[in-house]
Amino acid sequence: ETEAAEGATAPNQKMFKLRHNKSGILHLRPLDPLRCTDPEQQYDFLPQKIYVRSIMQEIFHEIVFPTATKKYANIFGSPGVGKSVLTFLAALCCACYVEKPVLFLRKTKKSDERVSVFWVKPSGNSDGQVSVLFDRLVDKKTGLHLLRAKMMEHIIFKHDIERGDWSKVKQAELYMRTISDGPVHRSDDHVPGSDLVNSCGYKLPKDEAIGENIDFPLSVWTLKETIQACRHLFKAKAGEVKEIFDVCGGNIRRMESILTEHRDRGELLLSK
Repeated sequence: ETEAAEGATAPNQKMFKLRHNKSGILHLRPLDPLRCTDPEQQYDFLPQKIYVRSIMQEIFHEIVFPTATKKYANIFGSPGVGKSVLTFLAALCCACYVEKPVLFLRKTKKSDERVSVFWVKPSGNSDGQVSVLFDRLVDKKTGLHLLRAKMMEHIIFKHDIERGDWSKVKQAELYMRTISDGPVHRSDDHVPGSDLVNSCGYKLPKDEAIGENIDFPLSVWTLKETIQACRHLFKAKAGEVKEIFDVCGGNIRRMESILTEHRDRGELLLSK
């Protein structure tokens, strides 16, 4: 859910923000079908609800509407701070309200090179509805740039190519957005002209157009933010959160995991 706000950065441009309740919580029930695609992963990147931090709002808008002088966004930060969730929500907003389809490529699990592919398309009726084509594959030899090329050839621009028209393929950025989540920037993972989501920064590849990317660091959670979020997300007391905060290092996913482990064992974390 998003909302248009005053203070647009350019004429006729809306400022979109994540709409949350008074406690800062945004429920993601409409994403239930996507969340259930991988029941084996207890902590997938699409939770049932999130706590919206203030820093997320600025980055969210900049992903949906890149600044005039910068074409692509680079969102980086420590694992578990919410980069993937934030960027995927921005992709949905881009398709819904800007009506520009988004190819979201998420690469995780270094052990098996797992890749999730989301093709998010607007309905075309300006009704805020989108369709999401989803697939997941495990193939160490499959790079993100190859997946993008295959998606354009066989799905996105299939009918144009069948007519012998390759113009959209050559200028794909005019007709679609690409977001690469978790790239390691090997040659097979470098997707030119892609928004980037990665942990702990990255080194610019030699062929990356320097100056086209604008960096957005998503900082680690502060203790105050973590207490507020855990109170409403997991019904945790401030004392519980304080006792394990240093162990988690600002990783909200790990915080949830530790709280769950202790509760499953019947242990209570109580502060004095």
